Amino acid sequence: MGNEDYLKGFIQDGMSFRNSKPKDFDVVCKEVGSWSDEWMKSILPENNKLSMLFPKWDKEFKGKLRGKLVPVIGYGGSKKSLIAQNIAKHNITLGLGSVLYSTMEMGATEIISRLINMSCEPQTANFNPASELEYYHNKGMIDAEKFYKESFAPMFNGKFFITENTSLQTEEYDKLLSNLLAKGIKIDILVVDGLSGMGGSGTETELYSRHSRELKSLSLKWNVLILLMCHVSKGGKRTDRDLSDKVRSSEKIIDNCDFYISASQFESDSENGKYNKINGNFRLVNKRGSGNEIDVIYDFNSQSLVMEQTDMELKQFDDDIFNKQ
Repeated sequence: MGNEDYLKGFIQDGMSFRNSKPKDFDVVCKEVGSWSDEWMKSILPENNKLSMLFPKWDKEFKGKLRGKLVPVIGYGGSKKSLIAQNIAKHNITLGLGSVLYSTMEMGATEIISRLINMSCEPQTANFNPASELEYYHNKGMIDAEKFYKESFAPMFNGKFFITENTSLQTEEYDKLLSNLLAKGIKIDILVVDGLSGMGGSGTETELYSRHSRELKSLSLKWNVLILLMCHVSKGGKRTDRDLSDKVRSSEKIIDNCDFYISASQFESDSENGKYNKINGNFRLVNKRGSGNEIDVIYDFNSQSLVMEQTDMELKQFDDDIFNKQ
């Protein structure tokens, strides 16, 4: 049985939860003196580190990212999903952890094509690696299936799991994590892409508040980093560096998180509404920790889809000439 069928079996087993009363998480209540072990662990160097991809961000957290809920907010086209996929692939490549990716907006095959692009060197200037495989396979020049099974998939087998079922709720993620652990697979990063695709009954505001609250509890229960893709409401601009006040439907999303990432773009032609395709900005706000706001201007490779931190500062983009690259 393949990983996709394996996960679908878990999802089908968990569907009954949707119409049933959600189970309560165990309530732990201890006097101050009994929390010493947990407190000592919190101040020691992290032995089970995760990475946020960019050195600036890793310096802020020193690998202590487990048990954190992190909304990634921004307008369409601001590369919210791509930063999550880059973080996921980066951690797997470094051997830091395994990933469960819940995609409710794009198909699993699109994510796989992106992983191929991130993992392989392009052979031509005209195509990215996934497109090359498609083109030359259909021309009868290469065997894309052989490449997929023998060269690509082994890099991610047992480390990257994808479910494209929609309307999943926290209860079902809990069951997925439990069943994977029963098979000896410990998930370290859960990507929920995105919040608007999660199911349940109630108004959008009620659902977004409840889902973000429950996902925070889930991050603590399983000691995982959860990246939550969130849309924003109309009224802001793609160039706004912090869109937390525009997060769609519920301010509780920001209240329930540990820190958040706001994705923004740079104008390349303000008169025609065009945006820089090479560089953009991610602002991380460590609201429950240091309170620091850490901007990273990234370079984006359109062939590999890889993002890398630059040494550029936001003030450099105040120059109109610089903007028009």
